[in-house]
Amino acid sequence: MTRDAEFWWSTFGVINPKSGVMMRRPQPNKLQRDVFSYYRKCRAQNKPCLFMILKPRQKGASTIAQGLMYYHLRMNGGLKALLMGDIDSTSETVFDLFRTYAQEDLYPWGDGKVIGQNYALEGDQVKEATLTNGSKMKRATAGSKNAGRSNTVQCAHFDEECFYVRTGDRDPMLGALQSFASTQPLALGMRTSTANGPAGAFFDDWRNDRNDWEKIFAAWFEFDDSMIYFSGEDEKRAFAESMDEKEVEEMERFKGQISLEHMNWRRYTIENLCKGDPIRFQQEYPSDDISCFMLSSRPRFALGELAKLKRAAESRLDMEVGTLVTQDGAQRAQWLRDPKAGDIRMFEHVRTGCHYVISVDTCSGEDQQMGGKSADPDKHDVQVWRRGYLDVNEQCWVFPRMVARHSSRVDSDMLVEVIVAMSLYYGKCPVVPEVNGEAGLHVIKLLLEKTIPVFKRKADVNIMKKTAEERVEAYGWRTTVTTRKWIIDNLVKPIRESEIELSDPDVYHQFERFMVNDKGKAEAMQGEKDDAVISAAIGFYNLGLAKEYSQLKRVRARGNQNRLPDGFTIVTT
Repeated sequence: MTRDAEFWWSTFGVINPKSGVMMRRPQPNKLQRDVFSYYRKCRAQNKPCLFMILKPRQKGASTIAQGLMYYHLRMNGGLKALLMGDIDSTSETVFDLFRTYAQEDLYPWGDGKVIGQNYALEGDQVKEATLTNGSKMKRATAGSKNAGRSNTVQCAHFDEECFYVRTGDRDPMLGALQSFASTQPLALGMRTSTANGPAGAFFDDWRNDRNDWEKIFAAWFEFDDSMIYFSGEDEKRAFAESMDEKEVEEMERFKGQISLEHMNWRRYTIENLCKGDPIRFQQEYPSDDISCFMLSSRPRFALGELAKLKRAAESRLDMEVGTLVTQDGAQRAQWLRDPKAGDIRMFEHVRTGCHYVISVDTCSGEDQQMGGKSADPDKHDVQVWRRGYLDVNEQCWVFPRMVARHSSRVDSDMLVEVIVAMSLYYGKCPVVPEVNGEAGLHVIKLLLEKTIPVFKRKADVNIMKKTAEERVEAYGWRTTVTTRKWIIDNLVKPIRESEIELSDPDVYHQFERFMVNDKGKAEAMQGEKDDAVISAAIGFYNLGLAKEYSQLKRVRARGNQNRLPDGFTIVTT
């Protein structure tokens, strides 16, 4: 017979669902199909299979984890497995799933045992079960004295990991993972949990793209049972008219994926299962794998509008990747497309009559960062902003736009070369660098040496009495608690009303994860960057400084120049 986990589960699996009626031959939902697909891939490659499942409530994550755990143990004799829950009742409830699979399984495993007899004689105990092929499953509770410390196991299921009780910096997961032989070819690891704040091993590993854990997530609206149908069109119309701002935003954010029937289920669930609290719904039935961790936070910018703007940016397909090369003694810059090695993303080339300004958020750079080149600090973020303008041909207003961007961790002298080229390409437009300790001052000093116009704060009446180094300190954008709030708040309305274009999907990514914490401070959520947000805020706030680009350059009158206005000539950019 077919030896495939999904075939076994949907043909011989038996579960006890929410209805309380034993279900045979269950059909996998999207999340469960993703689990089977990755397991199939790992077994074909004979490599460890490690899962992290960010689960919504009552959508079968623990059910499929125990089903796969039973199948894997039954297929491979002599393995040892650990089930750990956040509390004793959790591990006991999940262990019942394992016992049900074993007791009801009629698959002919071909090991000489009687069909339907999958426990050894001493099996089916409360704390431990032994299968007829010698594989064992033991359950424990996180935080108990010997949880996960007895013997090395080849299989492990950590359920509701985010709710494991942590004492200071001590996380019970860290000890449990030490007893899991996760590098062995037959290793099977399942970490399943509902979100519970931006802290702990689960949150850290979920956000780490470099580890070996496969992340499985399905939004609440991706399940067939997350809909409540209307009795007729009148009821459906009345529901649509009664939707509040947050409901409209959710539909706009996931346009094409969420129906009114989905929203009907969402409203019912909030009122009846979440005590009327939409934040609790966000945690237990997440729409995405980020905001659900931020129970005490809220997005600073309208997610629905950000999603719409991001979709529009992706559909434009106007991004070019390349580099800017300075020419004529660093008097102008030439754009060279280079998709493989380019360090600048260009969304809109320079246009005559448009006004441009450059914003810079600097990090310490590889030459200065703590921890050396292996550290993971913020990046430099350089953005060119084009002011909004009236298009007389189309007879419409064109909104302000971020038209070019550079993001890196290069040393500050190399960063300056990029900024200079970007400024020259956009008509030697002014640069507004954030003063960020020594790195920011070094960038400003080099820009001034190259005669690039740099934002200067209010003049000091004693400026002429200061040294050259002290004079440099008068340049650059200084971010304080007050000015930071100004520039961030200044972006809220244009984003909410779609009157701005951020262009780069990576920039939208940071804006979507910029939160207001429980103390009222707007900041990047834990583990995220905010360099693109701060750079955009500085650039947009200072659009009034933008310089008009023109192909006309004033020169000394010589020869016959009567085809142009007096004192002007054409220059090539």
